Amino acid sequence: MLNKKEFIFASIIIIGLTIIILYFINDTREDNTNNNNLPPATTIPSTSIPSTTEIPATDVLPATAIPSTSIMPISEINSNSDPKIENPVVKLEDEKFNKLKTTLSNLKNDADVKIFNDMISLTSDQISTYFNIDMNKVESFIVRISSSKFESSMYIIMKPIDGYKEDLISLIKKYMSSYERSWMYLDETQYDIVVNRKAIERNGYIVYVLSIDNSIVLDKIRKVI
Repeated sequence: MLNKKEFIFASIIIIGLTIIILYFINDTREDNTNNNNLPPATTIPSTSIPSTTEIPATDVLPATAIPSTSIMPISEINSNSDPKIENPVVKLEDEKFNKLKTTLSNLKNDADVKIFNDMISLTSDQISTYFNIDMNKVESFIVRISSSKFESSMYIIMKPIDGYKEDLISLIKKYMSSYERSWMYLDETQYDIVVNRKAIERNGYIVYVLSIDNSIVLDKIRKVI
């Protein structure tokens, strides 16, 4: 049997433990109540970060919107061409054509319209690339094309070495066929210029002219070669 003092002491301990247990139980309930008051994760707006699919597709131009260049790459002319020689020796156009370039640049037809606008000269390396021509077998040349991708004008004057004439003509014809196809659906007027091109052989020179008035251009060229 517990005496009176031991009974009072035991009662105090039991009451203290009961108070502590009730305190922790109440605290746990408050935590659960607070957690239940938080908004669920699904209430966070999903539109706060836009998805990549919302970027307009029209920001990037389709490949078909890229305009084709005036000069067809050699791969479309002759896929069986020999590998391109690295660091080729670039030959310069014949200096005797300098005056002709100026004459043709200022030339006008009977309607007082310039025949050639903003023409640029091709180097031997470019000619070799576009036409697949062996420029080591060309003694003298000048090739001028329009700098505008909207004009098909061009003139070619080349003097091949002996034995290379037929190959040269064949390669130019092959290029012209490809060039003609490239303009077929782009511009009817420029396509007609390509289709109605004129070609002559004079004093060993092979000449091609693509312009709005080939006759007057050939007359000027004949005075030089």
